[in-house]
Amino acid sequence: MFPLSTPTTSGLWADWLSALIVLAGLCAFALGVFDLWRRLRAGSEVRCPKSEVPGPASEVRSPNLDADAEGRTELDRVTLAAYAALGLVGLSVAVMLAGGPGIPVAQAVFLGVAAWGVVRAVTSAPRVWHSWTSATPADLGPNAAFAAAACWSLWFWADAFRDHVALPAMTDGIVHTALYLRILEAGAPTLGRVPIGFAGIFGTHLFGFYPTGTHALMAIASGFWGQWGVVSHAGILKAWFTLAMAASPFALFFVARRLMPRMPWWVGLALVFVAMPGFRFPVEVAHEGGASRLLAHVLMAPIYADVLLGRFENLRWQPLAAVLLGLAFLMHPGAFVTLAALLAYAAIWSAASDARWRVRLVGAAGVAVTLAIGALLAVALLEWNAGVAVARDAARPFSWTALASRLQQGWTTLFDAEYGMSPVMPWLVTAGLALLAIRRKAFGLTWRVVGFPFWMALVAAVALSAQVVPLPGLRLLGGAFYDEAPRVIELLYEAIGLSLAAVAWFAWSLAAGPDWIAGGQAARDTREGGAGSRHRRIAANFVAAGLVLGTLGYQQARGDWVHQHLSHWDRQFHTSRISRLQALGTWIEQHTERSAILFYQPFDAEIWEAWTGRRGIFMYGECDVPNDPPPCHARKTLVNARLNALRETLTQPTPAVRCLTEVDRFGRPGYFLLLSPTASTEAFPVCSDATYLTTLDGHAVFAYRRP
Repeated sequence: MFPLSTPTTSGLWADWLSALIVLAGLCAFALGVFDLWRRLRAGSEVRCPKSEVPGPASEVRSPNLDADAEGRTELDRVTLAAYAALGLVGLSVAVMLAGGPGIPVAQAVFLGVAAWGVVRAVTSAPRVWHSWTSATPADLGPNAAFAAAACWSLWFWADAFRDHVALPAMTDGIVHTALYLRILEAGAPTLGRVPIGFAGIFGTHLFGFYPTGTHALMAIASGFWGQWGVVSHAGILKAWFTLAMAASPFALFFVARRLMPRMPWWVGLALVFVAMPGFRFPVEVAHEGGASRLLAHVLMAPIYADVLLGRFENLRWQPLAAVLLGLAFLMHPGAFVTLAALLAYAAIWSAASDARWRVRLVGAAGVAVTLAIGALLAVALLEWNAGVAVARDAARPFSWTALASRLQQGWTTLFDAEYGMSPVMPWLVTAGLALLAIRRKAFGLTWRVVGFPFWMALVAAVALSAQVVPLPGLRLLGGAFYDEAPRVIELLYEAIGLSLAAVAWFAWSLAAGPDWIAGGQAARDTREGGAGSRHRRIAANFVAAGLVLGTLGYQQARGDWVHQHLSHWDRQFHTSRISRLQALGTWIEQHTERSAILFYQPFDAEIWEAWTGRRGIFMYGECDVPNDPPPCHARKTLVNARLNALRETLTQPTPAVRCLTEVDRFGRPGYFLLLSPTASTEAFPVCSDATYLTTLDGHAVFAYRRP
């Protein structure tokens, strides 16, 4: 295996190479999907003009919903790739339901499409080169700026995570490691059907339900790199998490550009720099290792925009919307709620735009059926997986004071001074919301887009209130976000982005004057060459450059804070860091058999399996705190008893007596990692079947050897 993100290569270059390998596979798949889709649609009257291809220099035009009542708007590359990724997860589930190995089948499809994408990229290279060489500076400049920003974003987060082992958290990050590995091992995309292992020793033990679409997608789209021995599984997980953090501001830009197609490209660039370290949602995810909801949100963001703009308003498209809703639940319950809210919102505006009551009633009934079918799919998945949809926190007694307190908690979480969001941020967001309405015509916005932030704020308020309002079924809405305010504010990520974009756009328009169109090009009228027009252009360019450089400076200034923030939570969670465990990890890689099992204290550096490639006996995702079924209890009992026995024999060796008899049943080499102050490097037997080998990074290492 190429040692990426392993104890022996903890440098930043290793993380970069891991990320680039994973990213190359994803880009090849996206290219292949787009080319195949274009060929399938070649027979119909569908074209993809330059204005429909997302890019910083293009005018991304919103679909004309009135002219295209059938919803047949052309799909851009980004949105199409997002739908295709969800389709892979759906395919793996369908194959599993039919009795086949879902992950390998979906992997084969992914590899086939990616291979086709590589072929098309090679054959299209001359045409791309010609387009590049013939492009004007006005086209090349924005694209080069966004490419540089993308590289900067990737470096920013790769540097922040460089010392982390896979994911930067003790609990949540370990869950994602365990789930990804077990899904890949079993070939099944839903955890309710994935056995933990060692059933002959501990009894049958299956994972409880968990939103596993993101983990299945990682296994499908990148798991083969680990299976082929190209990238370590820890490197794959770390690459996905780093790429998702780097991509989240660009997903925000994409949504903003689709909803505000006349927005100047540099406003999007400024938005990217502000969103990278300044928005609570991605930074909150970073310190707790919440890869599941972060990846789900980045993947679903283009789909959210597509739904908001009316993709599924026609009745013939709504069965597909119901299936999409079911897949969203598999990605994350929060994604399910967000998508359902947007489907309802789009239906409301569609009904409002039609004066015929019959059409309104049919549309309302259609979206109600769609939401009902999607909910039934989610319930069926829970039932089939023996899962339970419960909130993590108990409901509180209702009172107006409790409700106000809960909403205040959400407000504080959103604009917490600890995250640098107070006192300026609330005023900027408020000003942006007002400008969206006041400058609607000047910005070229529909009321549907203007109302979107207010709708998401309403959904967030309802989700926050679910813990204290005793309405039937409302607790499920809060439970989708685990009743945590930091998770609920995820709903407002794009809404806040639109607000800040409106503020920046308005500031530029004051300097540009009425003779300039929204895209930043000079109006072609008789005043274009006048001194006043030149002064306006100079002022507008200075304002644009100042806002972009100001946001870049803000992002750079927040770099130290991001490192300090992650370090704070690392100390709280005792996160596994390469620098603290490198010597031990390197020793395990170099001195243990690849078939060996590692036994260690629960919650102690539980990353060994993905990090070193050795099977771990216990991981947080397999035996978490609130879930202690008999097989898990037996696993804990065995591990703790053997570690206690080794702790005793370390002080008083008994070479003639066995102390690891229970390990015989595994039939594999075993190594025990015991937290110990012992500093000896001389090996000696502590009992007849256990030998003390060394102490590294505060862990005494014992080798099991059956007599």
